[in-house]
Amino acid sequence: MLKIGLTGSIGMGKSTTSEMFKQYGIPIFDADAMVHILYQKDYQGYDAVKAICPEATTGDNVDRVILSAHILKHPDDLKKIEKAIHPLIREIENEFFSQTQKSGAHFIIFDIPLLFEMNVGHDMDKVIVVTTSPEIQKERVMQRQSMSIEKFEFILSKQMDDTEKRKKADYIVDTSDGIESAKQQVAKIVDQINLLET
Repeated sequence: MLKIGLTGSIGMGKSTTSEMFKQYGIPIFDADAMVHILYQKDYQGYDAVKAICPEATTGDNVDRVILSAHILKHPDDLKKIEKAIHPLIREIENEFFSQTQKSGAHFIIFDIPLLFEMNVGHDMDKVIVVTTSPEIQKERVMQRQSMSIEKFEFILSKQMDDTEKRKKADYIVDTSDGIESAKQQVAKIVDQINLLET
C-alpha cells in the first residue's frame, strides 16, 4: 500500500483538497485533527501545553487563540510543544497505517501540514503539494477569525517556502482557479496513483 503525503502552507486550500480525495473513499490520516484530540484534557498534548502556557488550559481543551498569542510573544516555546506533540502524532500515524493495511486499500493519504518541516517527506512514496498565489493565500488567511498580519507572518516564517515545497512535489494541486479546477486536478492525480498500483 502506497503512502501518499498531502501538504501545503497555510491558506493554500489543503483541507478542502483533502476532502476531495476523501470523496474517492481513500483513507486519510489528518494530522491536524490528531492535534485537536491531543489538546483535549487528559491527553499528553494538553499536559505539554499546560506546562508551558497554563493560561491556555483552563477548560477541557487547549485554547488555541490564547496559545497562539503566547507563542507570538515566546516563539521558542513552539519548539518545546512540537517536541512533545510530533512523536505522539507519529505513533498514531504508524498505528493508523498498520490498521489501514488490513483493509486492503490501494493507498493512504497522510494529510500533514508540516510534512517537510517535520522531515517526514522521505517516509512517503509520493507527495502532493497544494498551492495558490501569494495574493490569494493572504486574502484567505486574513479572513480567518483572530488572524493578524503579525500572526500570519509568524506562521509563514515557520513554514518552508511554497516554491521549495513545489520543487519537492510529485504532484501539485493549484487551487487558484477555484473548486472545479481543483477537483479535476485531484481526479487526474487519483488516476495516476492508481496506475502505480496496477
